[in-house]
Formats: sequence, structure tokens, C-alpha cells
Amino acid sequence: RDSLHAALVAAGVVPTAGRGALSAEAADPEDARLLGIKRGRPLLVERRLIYDQDGAPLEWTESRYVGDRYGLDVVFDVESPP
Repeated sequence: RDSLHAALVAAGVVPTAGRGALSAEAADPEDARLLGIKRGRPLLVERRLIYDQDGAPLEWTESRYVGDRYGLDVVFDVESPP
């Protein structure tokens, strides 16, 4: 019932950095079955790796999104030059 993030922090493991990549890929037969779409339909695929405070890999995820079921809202913070 608790947050995974809170449990990790309580155990002394703090997610601190990560890297993600987005790409377009065609749905393979398993994607099509799991997502209820036709094989070959375009998907947005995100692969993400999160690191802990010591730089050790902590979490690897791969997410597949059907384009018409997905929206992206991004907020940017821009630092002023020194």
C-alpha cells in the first residue's frame, strides 16, 4: 500500500538520475495481442534506466504506447547562464 519510492528511500536506496529514450517501432505479434491492435501498427516505445545515489542501475523499464491512446505533456526548467 506504500509508495515504491518511499520504500526504496527507507531502505537507503535513493533514485537520483535516469535516462530515457523514445523510438517508433512496429507492433510485433505479442505487442498486438497484448495491446489489442493489429500487428505492424506503429508504437511509441520508451526505454528508461534509473540509477541510485551511487550511480548503480536501479530500475529498467520498457513501455509501449499506441499513438492514439497516448499524450505527452512536458514541463521544462531552463537555467539562466551564470
